[in-house]
Amino acid sequence: MRLFQHTNIQFVKYRYIFYAISLVVIIAGIAGLFTKGLNWSIDFTSGITTQINLKPLGAAEREALRTKLEYTTPVIQDSLVSDSSMIADTVIPKVVDIPTGELAPVKIDQLRSVLRSNGFPDAEIQYVDDPADATFMVKIKQTESDTDGGMDDRQKLVTVLQENFGPYIVGRTIADDVIRDFFVVGPKVGGEMRTDAIKAVFIALLLIIIYVWVRFEFTFGLMAVLAVFHDVICIVGIFALTGKEISIQIVAALLTIVGYSINDTIVIFDRIREDLKQNRKEPYEKVFNAAINRTLGRTTLTGGTTLLTAFALLFFGGSVLHDFAFAITLGVLFGSYSSIFIASNLVVETFHLIHKEKKSIQKLTKKK
Repeated sequence: MRLFQHTNIQFVKYRYIFYAISLVVIIAGIAGLFTKGLNWSIDFTSGITTQINLKPLGAAEREALRTKLEYTTPVIQDSLVSDSSMIADTVIPKVVDIPTGELAPVKIDQLRSVLRSNGFPDAEIQYVDDPADATFMVKIKQTESDTDGGMDDRQKLVTVLQENFGPYIVGRTIADDVIRDFFVVGPKVGGEMRTDAIKAVFIALLLIIIYVWVRFEFTFGLMAVLAVFHDVICIVGIFALTGKEISIQIVAALLTIVGYSINDTIVIFDRIREDLKQNRKEPYEKVFNAAINRTLGRTTLTGGTTLLTAFALLFFGGSVLHDFAFAITLGVLFGSYSSIFIASNLVVETFHLIHKEKKSIQKLTKKK
């Protein structure tokens, strides 16, 4: 299928309109960064990460426990030990607390709703392995009331689980079986990870400049990176304005977007180079415009098919994948936009400013 076979849209002529659109989005994003800031997730701030299993004892195991407790004195040991360093090993319920029959597995939305309504509104939750196993990875930002390096929040979390999921933890060991892992992310570690994430994005941009410089010409490399940086700033700005969390997954999405956007841009640059070789006497503005039009169908098809996948994740991937899919969706839109309307036009703009287009074009057309 071929789209836009004989178009002659004046991308170069009307480039200032496209600059203005980008400028509005960038200014709005920067304003959001300064007024609201970024909502960094626990990966980049401080808090606790824990793995929780809420798969109950089987019906036969619970019945055996009920029979055993009928002949013993029930003791409830479901609190933290005195020094708050460990959770008590044993939970021995009263006979009346032991449910009968089969229990439906705890769903991720149930756990999320309980935590959000009990003092953990920013809890990040995802399944670990099979949902039927009811094992969850939970990340919780350190609350203001926690003055004991995450231990207060741990005790609060255990209390919430006992009060809301008693039938699922009855007769089980809290320290080993229910809460299987527990890690505290300190502010220093979170800050280092935040710095490393920012470095990763800028290193990727630097490597792109070098790659495009070698393959094409320095002006093309620099403008390609400016176009990609435009995409990243727009997406980060929208996340700041909407208050969405910046997590490790979002950083991965940004790096993916960098690769996607530069790939689209290189396809157009490659067409520009080939057309410049064949039309040396034509004004370079006309050659650039024709090359963008000739690759328009390919860029549209690539962006459209990628968007279908991103939309599927956005609308049907659930809350865990929603923000990642949202970032990818924005990345495809802004990446396609900057490849068509911004990157090549910035090269034209640079040629107008430095008046060294002949030298740059000669270097470009000599490369294969």
